[in-house]
Amino acid sequence: MKSISHRLFRLLHLWTEDVEQIGTVVGVMFFLLLFQSNITRLDLNRRHVPLLKAFSLLIVALFHFLHTILEPQLLKVAMQTMTTRMVFDQTDDNQQENKEENRNNSSLYSSSILHSYHHRHVYTCISILFLVIFYIILLWRLTTFSTWLLAVTAFSLELIVRLLASLAQYTLYVLDAHNRLSNVESFDEYIFWIKAITSCFEFILGVFLLFNGFYILCYESRGALRALMLAIHAYLNIIKNLRRGWQIFRNRKSAWENVVKRHNKII
Repeated sequence: MKSISHRLFRLLHLWTEDVEQIGTVVGVMFFLLLFQSNITRLDLNRRHVPLLKAFSLLIVALFHFLHTILEPQLLKVAMQTMTTRMVFDQTDDNQQENKEENRNNSSLYSSSILHSYHHRHVYTCISILFLVIFYIILLWRLTTFSTWLLAVTAFSLELIVRLLASLAQYTLYVLDAHNRLSNVESFDEYIFWIKAITSCFEFILGVFLLFNGFYILCYESRGALRALMLAIHAYLNIIKNLRRGWQIFRNRKSAWENVVKRHNKII
């Protein structure tokens, strides 16, 4: 798994110092998944089931890690596209003179915009999206309905939402770079709403995973380690996200009130 991951990240030009620790992280996760499934108490002819389940979860976790490394690189490419386009607009006198005319006459899906999507990171993001969707469909067809299947599905849906959010942000950067946004001043507002909707979906899925884990803990597989993992999940993915979201909401509300007060004073 470690060698495959290293080759994959080097092939995609996503190698960072964090990738060097992926072998240790995967090993610890695999051990925890097997330990909380009480594999030592199972018969020898049934131990392959938790092994396959743990390996299936690790595949989705690896995709999550890949997206974590990929997202900042994707947005970096988008900002470079925007910067390059702005410099090009400033140096091209003819384009500056006919800017409004080109904006009205050119199509939203012009060749220059489509060319912005011809990048390795965009292809990687779209490939992961389709692979995860195919993986979920395959699991639902090959396995029976269970709490484990619900957990894998929710974990995968969280990744799908993040991938769509990354592609949506990249699209906004590209459209803004090519002057295709109807309201350029609302660019930051669009980015905020994309992140807000993504965070809401992640929070809902996190709550679902928490209740699903409680059901497993109470009725299927009890254990102190599973209870500890649920407590860590509740704190990191639910309580902290809820506090952070509430703080962001209060900050935006305060900023908006300040803007309204200044506007009223000017009037």
